[in-house]
Amino acid sequence: MRKLLLLLATAATIAVASCSTGDKKPANNIVVTDCISVNKVLDEASKLVDSIIEIKGHCAHICDYSSYTAYIMGSDSALIRCVATPAIGGYFPDSLSKKTVIFRGMFRDQHLNIEGVHNLDEQYRMHVQILRDYNLDDDSQMLDSHRRCEYERKYRGQEGVEFFDESTRDYRNRIEQRTAEEGKEYLTFYYLEVTSYQLVD
Repeated sequence: MRKLLLLLATAATIAVASCSTGDKKPANNIVVTDCISVNKVLDEASKLVDSIIEIKGHCAHICDYSSYTAYIMGSDSALIRCVATPAIGGYFPDSLSKKTVIFRGMFRDQHLNIEGVHNLDEQYRMHVQILRDYNLDDDSQMLDSHRRCEYERKYRGQEGVEFFDESTRDYRNRIEQRTAEEGKEYLTFYYLEVTSYQLVD
């Protein structure tokens, strides 16, 4: 069962990662040597993209299935998604959970456009089919497998959104609104590719 859940979690990660509208760019010449708070990073996010930075905050959550993703929290519950790189072994150890941590790495942005939302729909259909193939498509299993944790929902700006179809509908509405207001046909999410970390307490 754990192998299957890991497969599904990996598929979901791939789906979200594939929503980016462009290839990753190399690092800027900017290296921020001072440790920055989560809130300050979010305030200056567009200027920090593709820079090496250090973020200090509370490691609020580590993904239960793969330990590949963690969320670092600042004041007012502001969140930044952090992804593990091979430099730290490809996962976050449980010892970081609920601790104050300094994460160092490359700060990236991710663009989700309508095509990306369509890809999410396709991945969702694949997800459902896998459950059916393994005879796990009873109501309770299907319900639980389509929910995202509270940290992922908050990071995506979807605290009040619980189910998948609500999620993609919300994305489409927000993309339409941003296109009308800013002329940008995508949503932007920021994350950190973690290359090293340090426990503060």
